[in-house]
Amino acid sequence: MRTIFVRLHRWVSLVLAAFWLIQAITGTMIVFHWEMTEAAYTGAHRATDTAGLARRIASIGADPAARVESLWTTAGLADRYTLFVSDGRAVQVAGDGTELVQQSSWISPVVDRLVVLHQSLLAGDVGEWIVGISGILLASNLLLGLCVAWPQSGGVWRTMRPSRRGPPAARTYSWHRALGLWVAVPAFVIVVTGTLLRFEDGTGRLVGYASPSPSAITAHERTPIPFDQAANAALATIPGATLVSASMPSDDDATYRFRLREPGEAARAYGKSEVFVNALDGKLVGVFPESTAEPSRRFMDTLFALHTGEAGGPVGRVLVLLIGIWLATMIVLGVVLWQGRRKWKGTLKRVA
Repeated sequence: MRTIFVRLHRWVSLVLAAFWLIQAITGTMIVFHWEMTEAAYTGAHRATDTAGLARRIASIGADPAARVESLWTTAGLADRYTLFVSDGRAVQVAGDGTELVQQSSWISPVVDRLVVLHQSLLAGDVGEWIVGISGILLASNLLLGLCVAWPQSGGVWRTMRPSRRGPPAARTYSWHRALGLWVAVPAFVIVVTGTLLRFEDGTGRLVGYASPSPSAITAHERTPIPFDQAANAALATIPGATLVSASMPSDDDATYRFRLREPGEAARAYGKSEVFVNALDGKLVGVFPESTAEPSRRFMDTLFALHTGEAGGPVGRVLVLLIGIWLATMIVLGVVLWQGRRKWKGTLKRVA
């Protein structure tokens, strides 16, 4: 059985090595992609002021051809938001609505392409399916590698210390084996959560997850209330919450849909608490704090925080970055071992 595992591990790794290497490198590069995007803009920090944001939203909407459709935190520096306008613009503003100045025109597009490359290979839905399937194969291959690397006669701690002596074949194999034993389990968690995110809809149905979504409000006899009035009503429902996003009322639905980050959430920026406000009278339509969510929703909402390391704070994100470097290193070491398999065949049998 171990021989079969060894062969499966080797050949699956070789067939998908280049693809997994791209995933590892791009994943490592985008761990801090929000902060990298922030480097394209300059401006003093200004605390979130819903009245100031409302004025900026109203000023953009003064143009009949333009309307702010949604607002999202930039997730980089605190109290910065991007306003997405119906004419295709994305306006980055400080917390009080002051428009930020773009000092670099290339950083954001490059970072955005890296993110899309990691998530979908720049190939849309087809690319997401490919990434998801490769994630399943990578997760299973990590388990195979763990089974192969686990010492048959005990001495786990000794095996987890790579050898610095002996011929090159022995040292290379020792490093590959030891690194696998050290990091395979946390890497497995990162890969599985990322794969589940690629199949998010199916995973949600499997665990019985249903996104909160009150019925649309279609009566439009009155002018919608200002953004700040609705935002303040939403923020008041969850003490200490911060604004993550807002979807503005439309012709089809007179509802402000807010996402907030509740204190204590695993997500660093993109909190999962949701509040819905009637845009006609300012009354609350629905309040769904993350802290009181059902287990299926908590499970789904935690996937992204685990995959990106946000659940562990700054240390967790650094660990995810290191795991990406680990995966790239393991792929390179594996290819080196395979290329020298004939030259080192006898040596590898003795150290296996």
